[in-house]
Amino acid sequence: MPGIAELFMRNAQPPVSSAKPAPGTSYSPSVPISLYRQVATELQSTQAALESLKQQNQQLTEQNQRLRSEIERVVQSTLQLHQLADAQPVAVALPEAAPQPALVPIEPLPPPKPKTPPRKRVPKLEPAEPTAPAPRFTEQEVQPRRTPQPERATEIGGLWLVLVIFLIVITAFGTGFLIVRPLLPNR
Repeated sequence: MPGIAELFMRNAQPPVSSAKPAPGTSYSPSVPISLYRQVATELQSTQAALESLKQQNQQLTEQNQRLRSEIERVVQSTLQLHQLADAQPVAVALPEAAPQPALVPIEPLPPPKPKTPPRKRVPKLEPAEPTAPAPRFTEQEVQPRRTPQPERATEIGGLWLVLVIFLIVITAFGTGFLIVRPLLPNR
């Protein structure tokens, strides 16, 4: 394939014609060597840039393929995790419940004494075993203990709150004034 410089030189030569140049005019069909060197240098730099772009394109294509494979793996992993999560029973996280009341044992009450007159006892055929009464429990709510805050601590906290609010208001209005002041017309 002929180079750009060769094509340029071919096109620079005048077409062969039977007409002869007019006397007294000189026409030089050749290209100056400096122009030829300049075109050759530009051609070489263009070829180098083209080769560099080809290499960058190849690297980007490889990176693109790696990223696509990574994305495909992430999608597959996500689908597997989704299927696994769907297959697992749902565990509902309950909010932290209020403290359960504490059970306090109570002494069993003594059996009531009969108020009816005693009867004549008849011996039973089966031996009777006394059963112990089951322990009884009552519920007492556990209340968190609060430590009383001294009056002075609340007064200081209130003063700090007022001071911070005052500083915020002053800062906001001062900043707004400094921003808007250049925009106001001079009087």
